[in-house]
Amino acid sequence: MLTKAQRGQFTWRDLKQMKGSHINLQVYAVPYSEHSSFFELTCFALSIEWEKMIATVNVGSEASRAKMNQWFERWKKEKAKRKEPFVQYRNIDYW
Repeated sequence: MLTKAQRGQFTWRDLKQMKGSHINLQVYAVPYSEHSSFFELTCFALSIEWEKMIATVNVGSEASRAKMNQWFERWKKEKAKRKEPFVQYRNIDYW
């Protein structure tokens, strides 16, 4: 049987709350790869409600962790300025 990663398919149905989640704090692990599109990651960050993101890739040095945290702050500021609640997809089959 193939895993979700091997199938290349991941939908909202695959999201499961992680241990420690409760009614006031819901934590989800979302698959992301260093080989994924940075554009897609940015669209994702601008299209969901979030309080904190924790990088799990490109975290090998303090400098790279700081760089990712700078992106998280940029995305949070951009999301606050946006009028649309999410980024429109390029076409119906794109995401």
